[in-house]
Formats: sequence, structure tokens, C-alpha cells
Amino acid sequence: MAETEPVTMDRDREKISAPLSDILDWSVSILLVFFGLLLTPGGFILNRATDRVTVAELVAEGIITSDGLTDAELIDVTYAFGWWGGLGLAVAGVLLAVLGTVYLVSRFQGNTRFGDAGRGMGDSALLGAIVSIVASAIPFSPVLGGGLAGFLTEGEEWEATKTGALSGVVASVPLVLVGAFVTVGLLTTGNSVVSFIGFVILATIAVSILYFTALSAIGGWIGARVAERWEKGNL
Repeated sequence: MAETEPVTMDRDREKISAPLSDILDWSVSILLVFFGLLLTPGGFILNRATDRVTVAELVAEGIITSDGLTDAELIDVTYAFGWWGGLGLAVAGVLLAVLGTVYLVSRFQGNTRFGDAGRGMGDSALLGAIVSIVASAIPFSPVLGGGLAGFLTEGEEWEATKTGALSGVVASVPLVLVGAFVTVGLLTTGNSVVSFIGFVILATIAVSILYFTALSAIGGWIGARVAERWEKGNL
């Protein structure tokens, strides 16, 4: 009897996790597609609404002001953020919608679920990244996404930590994409001051990648520890 109780507990948990699996896969994928479909038209509208003539008029009327930039530099910066940033948002929105769709299709084609052994490192990292993106309004959301990725990863804590870190890299892609588009717009102005702002954004992108990766790796390690306790029936 003493040896059958843990087995019964594990089986009960599998019965509980199976229906939750479908809910998790469907919900995060649909939310990601929804966010993507919101970003795409929003970015496109911002891109189409931004032109140099309008920006110049807003600067001349004092609606857009800056103490550290000349009017010409302010026009270049505003245009880069509006036109190039809008384009980046539209592309990022398409990417998110495609990512959510591809993930959902790949999961259910393979007929694997949350907690199944069939979920590989890539699937776990991708799901963790999706959770980080969807929960981006929550502080330190990469820890949550990385934790889920690490929890789903079979193997040692190091493997779970790597999976968590990978989910962080993937989660940072939309932000990096938008920042990269804005940077291109700033660097192509030919103005040294505006170009410097572009390099500052590049540095910010690098810090953002480190932020996502580090927090997700920590989450992956935590997820591995939680999974270990889960398997032993201590949760």
C-alpha cells in the first residue's frame, strides 16, 4: 500500500493536467494571435499617419517640443519613431499572430499536451516565450514564462535553465524588432545627434535581451525545482 499511494497521486495529477493542457495551449495561442492582430493595424495606421510635412507642422506649432534637440533633429526623431516604429509594430504584430498560429497547429498535430513527455525543448521554450509576451503587463513576466518552460523540460536543472533562457530570447524578439526598425530610421538621417540616439536604442535593445534572458533562465531553474517536487508528490 505504501508504494501504490505515490503512483495513485501521480496518476490523479495527470488526469487533472490533461484537460488543463488544452486550455493552456489554446488560451495562450489565441491571446498571442489577438495581440498580434491588434498590433498590426495599429502599427500600420501609425506608419501611414506619419509624414514629414505633418511632423514639421506639429513642431512649428509647438505641439511637439524638445529642450535638447533642434527643430530639424526633432522632426527626424519624431518621424523615425512614427514611420519606422509603426512599421516595426505592424511587422511584430504579424510575427506574433503567425507565432501563435504555428505553435497551436504544431502542438495539436503532434497531439501532445501540457505535461506530456512529447513536449520538446523547443516547444517548451516557445510556450514559455508566449506566456512572457502575453503576461508582459505583469512585472518580471519573463520569470513566469521561463518558469513554465523549465517546468515542462525533462532532464537536469541545467537543461531547464537553458530552456528558460531560450524562451527569454524568443520573448524579446518583438521588442527587438520594433527597436531595430526605429534604429534604422534614426541612423539613416545622416544627422550625428539623431544617429547617437539610434545607438542608444541599440544599447537599450542589448540590455533588454539580457533582461529577458536572465530572468527567464532564473525562472527555468525555479521551474525545474518545482517540477522535481511535483514528481515526488510534495506539491
